[in-house]
Amino acid sequence: MKKQILIALAVLCLLVPQWLEAQNACTLSVAISASAGSTQTLIAAVPGQTFYVCGFVVTGDTAKTGVLFNTGSTAITGTFLLPQYTPLTYGGGAGTVFQSSPGATITMTATTGAVSGVLSYR
Repeated sequence: MKKQILIALAVLCLLVPQWLEAQNACTLSVAISASAGSTQTLIAAVPGQTFYVCGFVVTGDTAKTGVLFNTGSTAITGTFLLPQYTPLTYGGGAGTVFQSSPGATITMTATTGAVSGVLSYR
């Protein structure tokens, strides 16, 4: 009986981390495309819903292209200044790099230069 319990516990120890990782997996993505001085809604608000961003890749078309992420009207990152046509990759895709406020949008503002890329979230 003890042996069976130990085997069951060992199997659980192997499966639980995989299950937890699957629960936190980013399965959604959205394209980023904003002209200089504009704000793009990346994730529309859903009442009571919090969105978790797992990562993003952005690039700009001018030297020191500025990129800022917001939830609602509140900045949730500082302004990233990108070298021209040099991608910025942030986050590995499994964890959370930032999140929305409950019921709020996630937007991206291109403060200078046009920005393109992709954002992954759950």
